[in-house]
Amino acid sequence: DRIEALRGGRLAQVRDQLLRTAARLGPEGRGGQSVVEVFQRGFPDRVAARRGGDRYVLVGGAGARLAPESQAQGAEWILAVALDGAERGERAEHRIRLASRLDPESLAIEERVVAGFEADTGSVRGSLERHHRGLVLSRRPCEVPAQEAAVALAEGASTRLDEALPLDRDTSELLQRLSWLRQAMPELGLPELSREALLPELCLGRRSFKELRQVDLRHEVLGRLGAGRRMLDEHAPVSWRLPSGSQARLRYEPGRPAVLRARIQQCFGMTRNPRVGGQAVLIELLAPNQRPQQLTADIGSFWAGSYAAIRKELRGRYPKWSWPERPTADDAQDRPRR
Repeated sequence: DRIEALRGGRLAQVRDQLLRTAARLGPEGRGGQSVVEVFQRGFPDRVAARRGGDRYVLVGGAGARLAPESQAQGAEWILAVALDGAERGERAEHRIRLASRLDPESLAIEERVVAGFEADTGSVRGSLERHHRGLVLSRRPCEVPAQEAAVALAEGASTRLDEALPLDRDTSELLQRLSWLRQAMPELGLPELSREALLPELCLGRRSFKELRQVDLRHEVLGRLGAGRRMLDEHAPVSWRLPSGSQARLRYEPGRPAVLRARIQQCFGMTRNPRVGGQAVLIELLAPNQRPQQLTADIGSFWAGSYAAIRKELRGRYPKWSWPERPTADDAQDRPRR
């Protein structure tokens, strides 16, 4: 009643709510509990923790400022008895007109382990938090359970894959072939084994990028591929044997046919493009200096068409190399004939 008189009757509704709440609490509530204790139990969302100066954060995350005249100024924990601005939404900064200091010991305290990824060290660190309905009372370092550590590490590594799981040439090539073949021939049912797909499992039992980098990713991929390795080698081989006898590596890029690069002379005698993944390979034909001259999906048409113009242009510059008029009938060569 004294508070109500001081505030000009503005707390009448709050008083009535308090009386109804106290009545529901039973004999203990009607007996020895203070108004603050009853209010705290009836309105748990009015608990607030100080975050600096006169600024507080309420249960639920909304920000608030304590009135300068409040006797609760400087308290680490308060109960916001009279609160303005709640209708503006959770992100608005409320104004606490009337507050009471709270003893942290009166709060229902829970503990939780929080795993966090530290970008500077590339590792997972844990902390044991004591909190009241999400508001942290204290925090200290602790060990993180394996599952929580794996989740935190995977989240940190997902945006820094090249640092967490670097690729050498062979592993990169393997993943490109597999991704390409999964797209070209989905009927094979090959598993998704990209770095992104494997990351959560690879993070189990590990707590840092340093430990992740010790993983033999190529070995992990091949092990999970199992019988699919034979299908990969059959339908998306690493290389193709040219008519000259050399092996030319195939390049696999998403959404387009595989590409084979070879000198024109290495392809003499070839009348059809190789096929991988159910489609023709693109042949990038090179001059003796390894510069591209033509990209063709039909080498037979190349010999019958634009080869003549290329032959005329290049044979004067590279006379040691063979430039036959009928390349399909000539022997392929890796080097100029003596």
